[in-house]
Amino acid sequence: MLLVIGAQRSGTRTMANMLGIRHEKQFNYEQTNGTIAQLLSGVGIKPESSWMIMPFFKLLCNDPLIKFVHVIRHPLNVVASLQSLRAWDDKRLGHYQNFVYKYLPGMKTLTDPIEKSLYYWYYWNKMPHKEVPRLQIEALQNIKIYNKGTHYPLTWADVPDTPLKQKVETLAQEFNYGF
Repeated sequence: MLLVIGAQRSGTRTMANMLGIRHEKQFNYEQTNGTIAQLLSGVGIKPESSWMIMPFFKLLCNDPLIKFVHVIRHPLNVVASLQSLRAWDDKRLGHYQNFVYKYLPGMKTLTDPIEKSLYYWYYWNKMPHKEVPRLQIEALQNIKIYNKGTHYPLTWADVPDTPLKQKVETLAQEFNYGF
């Protein structure tokens, strides 16, 4: 059984469409460790693609029947996409914000939305504590179901040079992204 994991705005919906699997049905902002444990012990989990699986990776990764694919997207594209949605300051998205803050409580103290997005990209993509196959979503640009879209105009030079930016660059380079 396949679970596609990744960060928000990294292509989990594209992967769900491409693979013909569910998107954010079982794994969504309403889930907790307790309800995931119930799924494991009861009905079972169906193939799904959701960025909200990531906090439960440690709970699920030892099940030999579950296979993971980690979909990734260049951090600049994720940050720009989150900025275009106003992801960290739009009150209509509060349920998603609360979900992220529950698992990345350090984000609550950050005030700059670009810094929040960098923090999110870095720490969310660090959650898998063991290697799983990765797919760069940009590799699908020539497939019609991948929509790069138009986002907030942002260049890497616009991002303040901080230790967090350097961490993001290092992890992105581990994922074979350049700047």
